[in-house]
Amino acid sequence: MYAQKEDRKKKLLFSIRVAFPILFLFGLLFFVVVFEKRSVWYDLFIIFLGTIAAVYYIFLMLFSQIREKIVDDISQAFNRNYIKKLVEKSDEKSDIVLISIDNIKEINERYGIENGDAVLRKFAFVLDAFFSKYFKEIPIGRIKAGDFLLILPNSEKIEAILKEFLETYDNSFLDNFQIRLLASFMQKDHLTFKQLVDGLYEDIYYCQNNCIGERRERHLKKRRDILRLERQVNKAIDQKKLELLFQPAFNCHTKQYDLVQTIVKLKDENGSIIHPSQFYPVINRLGLENRFDLVLTEKLLQTVSKDLPTQQLFFCIPISPFSFRNRRFALQFFKLFDSLREDTCRFVIQFHETTLHKNTYFSEKIVQEYKKRNFLLAFDHFGTSGTSIDYLKDIAIDFVFFDKMYTKKLEEQRYQTVLKYWIDMLHALDVQAVLPFIDKEENVQKCESLGVDYIQGYAVAPLMEYKTLKEFIGEKHAIW
Repeated sequence: MYAQKEDRKKKLLFSIRVAFPILFLFGLLFFVVVFEKRSVWYDLFIIFLGTIAAVYYIFLMLFSQIREKIVDDISQAFNRNYIKKLVEKSDEKSDIVLISIDNIKEINERYGIENGDAVLRKFAFVLDAFFSKYFKEIPIGRIKAGDFLLILPNSEKIEAILKEFLETYDNSFLDNFQIRLLASFMQKDHLTFKQLVDGLYEDIYYCQNNCIGERRERHLKKRRDILRLERQVNKAIDQKKLELLFQPAFNCHTKQYDLVQTIVKLKDENGSIIHPSQFYPVINRLGLENRFDLVLTEKLLQTVSKDLPTQQLFFCIPISPFSFRNRRFALQFFKLFDSLREDTCRFVIQFHETTLHKNTYFSEKIVQEYKKRNFLLAFDHFGTSGTSIDYLKDIAIDFVFFDKMYTKKLEEQRYQTVLKYWIDMLHALDVQAVLPFIDKEENVQKCESLGVDYIQGYAVAPLMEYKTLKEFIGEKHAIW
């Protein structure tokens, strides 16, 4: 295998790197001891120091060799780190191929890890033998489980070669173990290693070996569109190209608008709007939550701090739960408010979590940090999962925004009964209930009869810019 040849070559070079300085050192010691007339104790001291230096150098080189290991112990292909380096150094026109033993987990569980390791090792040799017929020596690396990455020179025949490989080895037997294979390929084309791997995995599980011809072109176009959107979202966040709109919620008790929902949209380099349904999945996939939430908060503070209305308003800041439970984010978040000397009690941190984090999430210390600074807290999409209900037992939440599912089914008596029960429970816990997405005027009175505290939606107030918002909230409104 090419990987083993490279490994032997590196080990030979390593031996030379270790041996040459050691031989030179002992040659120098021999010269000093034999040809210079000094005392025996001096010679022994020099030999002792030389030996210590040689031993230290050998151990240092051995540890560096461990760090520079290039071969995967199980498959004898390149390991993940080294194949990543090779991909990054490869030509931009190279084809990167991902071939996966789809049932390797099943083999491990049913026949034992030792047999699974043997399958991986023999499959790596199968890959090398097959593709070497067409491309001579090719880099093959195992990136995880039964997934192998190959770097091939650009060829118009790559699809046909890959198809031949699958026809030959898919559902074949290695040591009496049947293997099921999935494969995909992409041209490097200036993509990062992460983008390549993500795209290859998406191709594998979307296409299931069926993306050929026109269907493959459609899928590649979709993938290119996703990558373009990722670049646009990244650039918009870096350049802080955000557009903020506001939708006030109607207070059923005071007949005023004193709670304001913040709606954010991004703009690309051409000024076109990127909607939340497009950019939020990208932000979550790329792990940009902290950066985006800080940019959004800064933009909101700059907008509202210039000219605050005389009436007391509570502005909702929609942030990711990943940001909320991140202490480093919290410090930067607090600094934004400190720098603008903004009154924190006017802001509601609004978030939604679908997973219960018993040990780390919503620990008392994290919540206390926000509460100490007088921030209000709000659960969003309440009622879609049990996590928000579980947190209510331990956390002093100020607002709850029900999920739009309840608004859509507001006509159904069953949903009205559930809403009424939850609203009464929230009031007992001193939590205010907000029913959003009320777009039909005939539903407004129905919402009030359920005892909800706030109504939000086009039936009571449209989306508006900040300038319009200040004019809108000045007086009491009788909307029925």
